[in-house]
Amino acid sequence: MSKHQQYFKVAAAMRKIMIKEGLAQLDFEERAILEFIGVAQMEGRVLNVSNIVRESGIGTAPTVYKYIASLKQRKMIELKSHPDDGRQYRVFLSARAQTIYSRLAKALAA
Repeated sequence: MSKHQQYFKVAAAMRKIMIKEGLAQLDFEERAILEFIGVAQMEGRVLNVSNIVRESGIGTAPTVYKYIASLKQRKMIELKSHPDDGRQYRVFLSARAQTIYSRLAKALAA
């Protein structure tokens, strides 16, 4: 199998997982926010909503808040009150999103 055929085999496997798990139904910006949160978690950083607005480059605060609400409703992220400031929320990938990304990583490793 040629290199480009391998790539498309992996891409097809990933697309199948994304469709099955609902990632394909998300807007491009929602997927970008999920990846931004996932990378931050991998790096050991804890984000709040304001960090995502400032650092992600996705859009303005109202736009990012809309996407955050959508991702929360779809059970892709969890919002937890900041222990020192109840007005702030920390943002984490949900267990569901972590499982989906684990499956995608396995498809990439294949």
